[in-house]
Amino acid sequence: MKRLAAAAALAVAATVAVACGSDEPGGNVVVRECKDRAGDRPLQPRKGRDSVLGPITFYELPAHFDPDNRGKVGQLNAPPLKALALVRGAETVTVTVPEAQREWMQLFYEETAYAGGEGSHAVEFHGCGDDFTEFPGEISVDYAAAPQQGRCARLSVQAEGSEPVEGELFEPLC
Repeated sequence: MKRLAAAAALAVAATVAVACGSDEPGGNVVVRECKDRAGDRPLQPRKGRDSVLGPITFYELPAHFDPDNRGKVGQLNAPPLKALALVRGAETVTVTVPEAQREWMQLFYEETAYAGGEGSHAVEFHGCGDDFTEFPGEISVDYAAAPQQGRCARLSVQAEGSEPVEGELFEPLC
């Protein structure tokens, strides 16, 4: 009986952690919905120009990679990279920074690092049913602290009802 009660308590705690947006102790999952989208430009993902990771694309992100761009902005020692996220259709997609990269990489989709945003290690995007829904944001990579200056930075991407996939952001730099 005690084991059953303990298991039930753990299940409730896990449910509360997910509902409250905790992806780690003291962390949070930022949620972006239709009201947060950037605009209605007819942008289409293009491999080579964009970082395409399954149902999400980071528009022209590889072009913003610059390990010589240094300077303390926010918690990391690097200015953030403009990272316009394009979500396909009405997908719900969660993007997570792998645990091994969290010391040198953060996502800023709630408040910019320049305005003092705290950043997060996970963002849940809710597409609006358009071809692609655009969400403005930034990704901060501390080039000095990251292995290979962040060239092999990865994100885990999971569409609702699918298995997560990991992919490199700055391919073919890695």
